Amino acid sequence: MDRGKRRAPKNDPGDIEALVFLVIMDAARDMAADLKSIMGEVRAATAAKRALRGLIRRVCCDIAANSGATPGARLTFHKAGLGGESAYHNAEVPSPDQSCDGRVMFVTTDLHPGRITEIDELRAIRDRLKDELDSMNEMGEMTSLRLQMTMDRRSKFIQTLSNIMKKITTTQDTLVQNLK
Repeated sequence: MDRGKRRAPKNDPGDIEALVFLVIMDAARDMAADLKSIMGEVRAATAAKRALRGLIRRVCCDIAANSGATPGARLTFHKAGLGGESAYHNAEVPSPDQSCDGRVMFVTTDLHPGRITEIDELRAIRDRLKDELDSMNEMGEMTSLRLQMTMDRRSKFIQTLSNIMKKITTTQDTLVQNLK
């Protein structure tokens, strides 16, 4: 054994405090990573919903452009809409990126198999997109609930940490008083 290095006894309170500190620090790091991941999911879902609302607005422009047309008349596509029938067969539909960094993926999708000839087909496309938006909203609510639960756990953790630190300080003060 080196003369310059001294080993602390196994039941040294300093070792226990250091071990408690390391465990608490590791738990705090994990909690911060969880919060960062959930916030990334929330940002991605919000961005995807915003993009999907924009796509729905564009479909609605095409519906409005054809609302006064006689049945069987050829559909017209508004310049603020998707621009033409081919765009409906190669539409970029937004989806939250699963990497949790707040980005949106766009998936090329055929919104209507076959030729679009009736305004009711445009309305059906709009309704399907709205259903997808509702589904995203439900997933967003679940993610928000997970975020709230994680924040509650973090708050309880910080409160427990504060209580532990207070007890350590009280114990040290009592020891100092007893030594006097």
